[in-house]
Parts: sequence; structure tokens; C-alpha cells
Amino acid sequence: RPMARQPTLAHGESEPAAKGTDPVPKEASLSQRGCMAYRGTAVTDGSGAGIAVATGSDTELGILAKQTSETKNGLTTLEKRLARLGHRLIWATLIMSALLTVMAIARGKDLLGVVETIIALFVAAIPEGLPIVATVALARGMWRMAGKNAIVRRLDAVETLGAVTVICTDKTGTLTRNRIRLNRLLLPSGGELKEVGFDDGSGKDAALDGLMEEALRVGVLCSNASLDPDVAGEEDSSTGDPLELALLRAGQSRGLKREELLETYPEVTERAFDPEKKMMATCHQAEEGFFWAVKGAPEAVLQVCGKSASRNGEKDLGGATREEWKKTADELAEKGVRILALARKKAENPEEEDPYHDLVFFGLAGLMDPPRAGVEELIGRIRGAGIRLIMITGDHPGTAGAVARSVHLAGSGDITVLEGTVLEGILEAPETEKARVLDASVFARVDPGNKLDLVALHQTNGSVVAMTGDGVTDGPSLRKADVGIAMGKKGTEVAREAAGVILTDDRLESIFTGIHYGRVIFRNIRRFIIFLLSGNASQILIVGAGIMAWWPLPLKPLQILYLNIIGDVFPALALGMGKGENILMRQPPRPRDEPFLTGRHWMNVGGYSLLIAAPVLSVLALSLFFFGDPPARAVTMSFLTLAFARLWHVFNMRDPSSGILGNDIVRNPYIWAALAICAGLLAAAVFVPPLAMVLKIDPPGKRGWALILGFSLIPVLLGQATLIVRGNLKKNLDQKNGNPA
Repeated sequence: RPMARQPTLAHGESEPAAKGTDPVPKEASLSQRGCMAYRGTAVTDGSGAGIAVATGSDTELGILAKQTSETKNGLTTLEKRLARLGHRLIWATLIMSALLTVMAIARGKDLLGVVETIIALFVAAIPEGLPIVATVALARGMWRMAGKNAIVRRLDAVETLGAVTVICTDKTGTLTRNRIRLNRLLLPSGGELKEVGFDDGSGKDAALDGLMEEALRVGVLCSNASLDPDVAGEEDSSTGDPLELALLRAGQSRGLKREELLETYPEVTERAFDPEKKMMATCHQAEEGFFWAVKGAPEAVLQVCGKSASRNGEKDLGGATREEWKKTADELAEKGVRILALARKKAENPEEEDPYHDLVFFGLAGLMDPPRAGVEELIGRIRGAGIRLIMITGDHPGTAGAVARSVHLAGSGDITVLEGTVLEGILEAPETEKARVLDASVFARVDPGNKLDLVALHQTNGSVVAMTGDGVTDGPSLRKADVGIAMGKKGTEVAREAAGVILTDDRLESIFTGIHYGRVIFRNIRRFIIFLLSGNASQILIVGAGIMAWWPLPLKPLQILYLNIIGDVFPALALGMGKGENILMRQPPRPRDEPFLTGRHWMNVGGYSLLIAAPVLSVLALSLFFFGDPPARAVTMSFLTLAFARLWHVFNMRDPSSGILGNDIVRNPYIWAALAICAGLLAAAVFVPPLAMVLKIDPPGKRGWALILGFSLIPVLLGQATLIVRGNLKKNLDQKNGNPA
């Protein structure tokens, strides 16, 4: 059944699309099926009738809902790493506990006392507070991100952001401002098109002012849009087609307000946009009679124009001139500029005559959605962080490529633009085709299923993928990605429900900030794991050495548990609250499957544990054999030396490239608060009689305190010296390789 008037529908996206009755090829993508209207879209203009070809779950919206519900994530990277670390620690602790028990029995130690001590060591060696501290660190990251316009819906998304290696982002509203504006006017003058720039919102060629005003008047009158009179800028609530709004804003900048023009030139009738004729017209009454204002596709409008305006009156429009102007319009379109042709004619009988005949051509309007301010610099910082940025859009490949080049999406490299159809069946495609797709930076004419395939392809290639989206059609891909990021300002509820992160400002910079926080959180978690394990391992070394040397057990069971409470809670929580160093965003992302602790980090744990254990055993030996202290006092001194050494050890957790004082450990106020609390609890263990009696503390005296404080500083002093050497070596290596500091 033919449509009485062609409707315009929105595909769950930010811009409407014209619909008609012309058939399309069977293999046409969703965005190219101009004869299909999908469930869940809204008619923004026009009317018509259609035949239902699918219902329920067979509609495109139903298919999307099914894909979204079936698309599930596995265990998060955080959960996998914590599980692997936990299993390793349990087995390592069981083996060490068994060896210590056998050694103690072989040395003839008191079996009950040894078993109590081994059990206490086993409890202390397992960082049972790790999940709590990790959760607190993630929750704080979520809170900080909320203050930076990123709402985190799932806690694990914060940490996963830090591992992102590929960001698949939409163009409109993320890389661009999502506010199309008039970029240029090309006006007919002397048989040629003269360009007038509108980059700052106002034309500047005084010689063409008259022509410019007439062209803008046509564009403002031939419109269904309306500007909000009270709100200006990007936050306005104007309604209508984005192209028409851009013309209204340009006209307003020249004093041509639509409301005032309509008072002078009342609208008599309108011919809605016809997708077959690719034009729209409105008829207005003037003092000298009626006239039509027409705008549309350049090739369509130029074809029905018999004359062109000029500063010296109307001139005949020759065929060669018409073709030259069509060529100009095509060249601009290839550069990503959207072109509208503007024309007008006198009207005799507005209700019956054809407005699209014998028009006077007034010029071409070039419109663009400009890049967001600072987006080019931000993209450079994203590349500097070792992250690939891939643009996905439903726009024409020429438009997509032009925008990508304008923001230097691939830096100084070439921009490869592929259409979404290349992603169909890509997971089963030859390796050469996969490599071509993996290398591409821009994808145009992309369907929802294409996005799923692209995410899956990069994930199978070992990448951690963040996907942005705002439409109903983006739900499955947002769920499939390692981190789904929905636009909060212009996004749909479906997109927000499927995503792990929602941006309240729709800005790429908020994603970059989220990635920074994710890296900081992972670094903090790694730091307090190294801090906890090195301290706990030192306890095992101390007890094992005491057993091997036939000395009294250097630590009592309750002393071990008390140390566990002090050292494993407050400093670890404080480390999890650190803000991190800016250098993190000048380093590449960590590998997808990298554990919390690599071989180098395990070496650090072992080295630090030896560094802590040696001074403690030295104090024990001096107290027992040099000063002849009773065993109870000697054990007290080893306990307090270990406790304070572990407190100062927190300063060894700084990055080697940072300064001794200028680092995020020293700048962290929670570190100092934790040290104060722990020092107070240790003082209570000595000077509060009931607690001292339970812990079997024998006051060490002045000489003992001097030994305790002096030897407890050795690990942090040697640790800082090691960090200085490592930092200098890294700096020299970076300078040699030409890497930024």
C-alpha cells in the first residue's frame, strides 16, 4: 500500500532516517533498509501505512533483546587473578607449615608450642583481608570516578578499565560535539561559487553580505526545527532535524531569527521532504506576493534550477556551471561535509503548483559536526598510554574517514576505513582478512551484529576491549565487551542497562580518566599484596631460622596474630587509597592475563622478606648472646623490631621512578594516619599491662628501644637505596631508547 507521506524514523540512534517504499537488495544492512520500519523506533515526521513482517522476538528489537540476554561475560580479570593468587598462597603456606613442623619436631621443640606457632603463622601468611582491601580500593575508585562524570554500575569494571588495550568508540557525541553547525556557504557570484567561512558562527565577507543573507533566509524559513529561546550552547533543548537546527543557529548569528521572519513572511503551506525528490519546500507570503523557499540534496536542487542569484541580479544557470557546482558538492561530501542546496522562486498558486520547477539557486550550505575541543590532544594521550582507538559509526565511509583524519585518530599513520559488511563471519575468515580488520582504525555503515563480531575478534586476539554506545542496538556489544560504556546524556535505557560504566557527560576524556583510575587501582592492589606477602614471609623466615638455630621461638602465637591485625589491615587499606602517579598513563597496558605478581614481583617479595628478617634475627641474637637478656625480653625485642620494620616498609612500595619524598606514598594522608594508629597499638602492647600480659611482653628498656628503632629502620633505608639505583637505571635505559621520562 503506497504511503500518503513518507515518514522519518529514528533507528534508536541520534538522527532520524527517511523511509520509503523502494525495495533494497536482500543482503542490505539494517541501516540501508530504507523500506523497513523497525519496532521500537519513533516516527518524527510524516505518515504512512505498512505491512507487519515480524512480531515479538522475530523483530529486530526482539533479536537485540535475545542477543543481549544471551551475551554473558565470564569471570572478570580481577576475579581470575585473585583466584590464582589465592590458590598459590594456600599451597605454598601448607608446604612451608609442614616443613617447619617437621624441622621443629626434629629439633626437639615443644610440640604444642610449635603447633600453636605454626597455626598462627598459617593464619597470618594468608592475606585474608585481601578481598576486603581490594573491594575497598575498587569502591573508592568507583566513588572518585563518579566525581569525574563516570558512573560505575559493576565494581569489577573499575579494575578492568585499567587493562583496556582497545577502545571502540562512536563518532557522534564522543569524538564530535553532536551539534552540527554551518561550516561554510558557497554563494554564486559572477558565475563562480564564492566561499564564505562560518567556522566561528558568522560570515565575514562583506562583499557577499546580501547574497549570504538571502541564502540564510531560505535555509531558516524552509525548516520544521525550533531553537530554544532560553537555553544556548551544547546543553540547549532545541528540537528538530540537526541540519535544520544548524541553519537556524547560523541565521540567528546574522540576526535572522525564524520567529521574527515568520512574522514578516508568514508560512502559507509546506511540502514535506520527499525522499524521492530529495527536497523540501515551504511557501511564504511577502508584500510583493508569495515565494517558495527550497532546500535539499545539491544534485536534486541544481537540476531544477534555471537561474542563479548574484550580486548583480539573477543569471541563467548553464549546464557546465551546474555540473561544476555538483562536482564541488561531491568533493566536499568526500571530506565529510554535509551539503544542502538552497533555492527559491516566486509562487502564483501555492496550493496547486509544483515548487520544484524553474528555481533560482542561492548557494550551497556546508555543515559539519565539529570535533570536541581538545579531542586531538586527548587521542594522542590515549596512544601514549598504549591504547588503540577504533571509531565505529553508521555514517558514510567518506564522512567517517574525514572525521578520523581531522582528529588524527591514527596519529601520523594512514587511516583505513572499512565498511561493516567485512565483519560478517570474520571469526571464520582467513588470517589475512582478520589481520586487515584488526589493523583498521575506522568502521563505517556498521550494524549491531558487526559490533559483536568486532569485539569478539579483538578479544580472541588477546585485547581487552572497551565499547561505547548509546542506542538500543548497542546493548549486545556493550554486554559482550570487557567494559561496556554507555552515554548517559543521549543514551537509551537499554544501553545503560547493558553497560558497566555510564558517562554522564558523554566525553572521551571521562573514559581516559576511568582507565587511569583502573590502572591506579591495580597498582595499589599489587602494592599491598607485595607489602603483605613480604611482611608475612619475613615472619616465616624468622620462625624457621629460630628453629634451625636452636633459639627460642622468635615470635609467640598471639604476637603473630597481633602483628597480623596491625600490619595487614591499616597500612594495606591506606595503600589501597593512593591516587597513583601520572607516569602510569605513559606506560603500555598490562597484558590481559598478567597475574597480580609476576616473577619480578615474587623476587621483590623474597628480597624484602629477607631484608626485614635479617635485622629482626640480629636483634634477637644480640639480646640473647651479647647482652644476655632473658628469652622473654629477647622475644619481645624481636617482635617489636619486626612490627616497626613492617610499618616503615610501607615506604618501600613507591615507584622506583618517583622521588624519595615526591611520591604518592608520602603524599597519601591515609598512610600517615595508618602509621599513627599502628604505632599507638604497638605502644599499647607494651605499656598497657593487661594487653602486655596476654601478649607476653617484657618491657625492653631504653637500650632495647634503641636497638628496636635502630634495626627496624634498616629495611626501609636499604630499600630506598635499592629503589634509587633501580630508578636511575630505568631512567638511563629510557633515555638510551628515546622513551619519555
